[in-house]
Order: sequence, then structure tokens, then C-alpha cells
Amino acid sequence: MARADQDNNVSAIDPMLLSELVGAVYDCTIEPCGWLRTMAMIGEATRCCSGMMIMSGVDPPTVHLLDAWNLDPEILSEFRSEIAGSWISLPDFWTRDLDRPFSLTQEAPRVVGSTRWIQEKLPSRGYIDSIHLILMRQIDRFAVFSLYRHESEEMVTDRDRHILHVLAPHLRRAIAISDLIDMKNLENAAFGETLDNVAAGVVIVGPTGRILHTNEPARAMLASRLPIISQGGKIGARHPDATTKLLRAIELAHGDETGIGRKGTAVPLVHGGSTAATAHVLPLARSTRTRLVADATAAVFVVAADTPSRVDMGTVARMFGLTPAETRMLAHLSSGESLTNAAHSLGIGITTAKTHRTRIFAKMGVARHAELMALVQRLVPPSL
Repeated sequence: MARADQDNNVSAIDPMLLSELVGAVYDCTIEPCGWLRTMAMIGEATRCCSGMMIMSGVDPPTVHLLDAWNLDPEILSEFRSEIAGSWISLPDFWTRDLDRPFSLTQEAPRVVGSTRWIQEKLPSRGYIDSIHLILMRQIDRFAVFSLYRHESEEMVTDRDRHILHVLAPHLRRAIAISDLIDMKNLENAAFGETLDNVAAGVVIVGPTGRILHTNEPARAMLASRLPIISQGGKIGARHPDATTKLLRAIELAHGDETGIGRKGTAVPLVHGGSTAATAHVLPLARSTRTRLVADATAAVFVVAADTPSRVDMGTVARMFGLTPAETRMLAHLSSGESLTNAAHSLGIGITTAKTHRTRIFAKMGVARHAELMALVQRLVPPSL
């Protein structure tokens, strides 16, 4: 189903059901034990009977089970040894749209045939199809959300994929924020101390953007008035348009958190013609999330644009089969250097530099410098 068709079909999902599902997803950022219930709710909506979330290392391939719903222990005990490397064998794993779910039997037969666990073990338990969503994709690890369809139902349909498509940005944001701040043992008394251990600036706000609580990095940002400011006690940005977008995202978090999907996922905080930082909004107004701070509407995570990345070019090189010379060139190009400057920095001629660039483009499946930078950025945390 095309992206435009999927977006036009949002109304096909019952609004009350969508609200319940999105709310349950965001509740899991504060109460991780709620993932089992949330997976069951999403499974019921997509007519699936089991599910799991995994975190997998890339080099070496390793699998950590985050949570599993209604999968028997024998099935779970056997999947780790085989499934770790199967996902990255998808031809477009590193470039596919993260909001686009896929069914293994219909879209990825190569993966289906690559492991005995998928080809034999699941069918032996009556599973005939599955639907998957990439939740996190970084150079050293990735996370996948999976649901399984029993033979008592038909194969996965466009409607089922559409439900996960709509939930995708919410699921990804919940996983990314959970990864950023460990909420498992969070108690009210330790809330400020917990937030101060987060590298990103975190501002807890009320319905109109009124600042209720800040961590140490956020207080430093507010003191320097960059990239966020306080306007009459309300959070804002140096650029009026950025302030408008940020307050709009907070308004959605208060009124209808289902609206914080692709719109409002990341609010660029512009200063001097460039993006000084990006703000990500986690709704807090519902359910157990309200216990963090009384009257809280949202947590605004502010990630500076110049935050040092954890790019390991060695991992990228192994991932795409780059030579040492190509790896060195990639390190310069992905940092934004022009080809001429990269050649000068490496002490090589422009012709040799062009050859390296051509081979990098071919191996990484891109055609332009901007596409290369975008691909590397998608593999670098944080990706809220």
C-alpha cells in the first residue's frame, strides 16, 4: 500500500481504538511491564495471536528478547540461535521506510527460507504468517516488533499492515525514549536525579507549555537561551516558527496524543538559519504517566544538533563491505565535508576521491551525497 493511500485511510481505524492503542504504547515508556498487555491489544486489532519485541546486535549478531506475548517457551528458546542475522539479510533493511510494516511470507521470502525457525518451527505451531516493524535501526543494533498470525485466520492483510503503519511513529518514539531514560525503577522521589543523568535536555511542561520541571542540561540551555528559552514561564525557541510548532505538538499531547505521529515527531529548533537542536515530545497527560509530575502534559526532549554521534565507521564498513580507503572517505563525507575537502584531508587526488565516492555510493545504495548523509544519520542514535 502506498504511503499516500495509508495516510488517507487513517479514518478506517476506529478513533476510540486508535486512542486506546496509542495511549497504551506511551504508557509503556513509564511502565515497561505494560508491553505484554499492549502487544495483546495490538495483536487483537490485527487479528494476531502472539508477538514479541527483540533487540539485536549487528556485529556480532546477537538477540535479546525484550518481551514476548503468548509464545511458548520452546519456540522462544530456539529462535535466538537462528534469527539474529536473518533480519539484516532483507535487501532493503538499512534503507526501508521505518513506518512501513512488512509481512515475511508476502514481502520477504528470502528471510522465510533462511532459517529453520521461521520455515519449520513456527508452521509446526500453526503460525502461517507474521507482520513486522523495525522500531530502531542503528549501526550497532536494531529492534523489531513482530506479530504472528495463526492458521485459524487468513494471511496478513493491507488493513493489518495499515494499523501498524499508523502506530509505527508512536511505537518508535516509545522505544527510543525508553532507551534514552530508564524508567523501570523510576519513583517520584528519584525523578529529578534520574533526569539529570540524561544527556538530552528534558523539560516537563503543562498544557500550554508552562515549564514544570527541568533537568540539568535543560537548565543550562534555558540559562544560555539556546536552543530553548523561557517566555513568561513557558517553553519556547529563538525562532517564532519553531516556538509555534513546539507548542502545537504540546497542544496535541494534551488534547489528542494520536495526532503526534509523523507531524510533530521532531520539531527543529532553528537559530541563525540552521537547526540548533531538535525537540521530541512525549505525551504524559494520560494514565500512569501523570504520576511523574502533577499536571504534566508532556516531556520535551531537546537533543542538540552538535551532540557527538556514536558512529563507528568500522561497523559501517563491515555492514556494506567497504575497503579501508572507502571507510576513511565515508567518515569525511558523512560529516558534511565536500569531496574536494575530503580529498585534501586524506592527502589523495580528486580523481581517486571520486572513485572512492562512486564505489561507496554503489555499495551503500545511494546516488547523491545528501542521500549518503541521510542514510548514515538514520543509523545514528538518538532517533526519536
